[in-house]
Amino acid sequence: MGRRNDVGRRALLALTAGALGTQLSACARPGRAAGLHASLTISSGAPGGVYHAWAEALRHLAARRSRHLDLRVIPSAGSVQNVERLGRHDADLALTTQDSAILAQTGSDPFDTAVRPAALARVHDDYLHLLVRANSPVRSLRDLAGRRISVGPPRSGTALVARRVLGRARVTVRELLLDLGQSCDALRAGSLEGFFWSGGLPTPAVVELSQDLPLRAVAVDQVVEGLRADHGGIYRPALLPVGAYGLREPVGTLVCPNLLVCSPDTAENTVMAILEMMFDGRDELASAVPAANALDLRAAALTAPVGLHPGALQYYRSTKP
Repeated sequence: MGRRNDVGRRALLALTAGALGTQLSACARPGRAAGLHASLTISSGAPGGVYHAWAEALRHLAARRSRHLDLRVIPSAGSVQNVERLGRHDADLALTTQDSAILAQTGSDPFDTAVRPAALARVHDDYLHLLVRANSPVRSLRDLAGRRISVGPPRSGTALVARRVLGRARVTVRELLLDLGQSCDALRAGSLEGFFWSGGLPTPAVVELSQDLPLRAVAVDQVVEGLRADHGGIYRPALLPVGAYGLREPVGTLVCPNLLVCSPDTAENTVMAILEMMFDGRDELASAVPAANALDLRAAALTAPVGLHPGALQYYRSTKP
């Protein structure tokens, strides 16, 4: 009798896993959907930025592929606020730059207390933009001195890296703390002489601005080696490519990895199911957000020194390319 019960239970489990797997993806593995949260909140970024677009694309992907996972997107100032929300349990998932996540682990400025986010994946790189009008006299970091420049809103990854760049260049500006939309509006109106923005390529709000106002990007790559000496290898030299935002030549800048993170106490099968959905639906994500083309199974696990969530570690071990 016990043997028949065991067989019946195994058959029921197999049928249940197969049904849930069909909802998540064609190649889901048994058990990954079991115990999923009915609803998860993802702290994204400002509307018009890539974080927000990425989170919205993930929400739509979940709505199409799973009855068991409901994502709600909440806008934010950016990376720092996103991680702070995890620490207060005001969000279940968050997008953040790696530099912000590293500072969060020790409660270093700009964080008031330590937060230890667990990484699901490295998703794409943020490019630092320093944008001015095409006819601006600003040609270098040194030319920013004394000018009205937005470094991004408080509690953002943009403000963090912009201040590091200005500090390394030993340049003092008339600092404004505007979000991306406010910065674009102020540059368009002529009340701002330039602004920093750290985001994926292309950033929708900057694309829209470039259609109204000819832009020029100012090179910041001359401080990258100094930043690497100060903060380790999280920053890398890169180029804003020709054609981006109407640029006529490539412009030297820096990039910093972006991470999708969660609270360490998130259930392992929840994390595994989210990752499975993301990678199975990568093409759908990329069709909505070009930055998602950078989502790569080999690189996604390279989040150190921010540790992988145990569910993420299990997922990558089970899906080695």
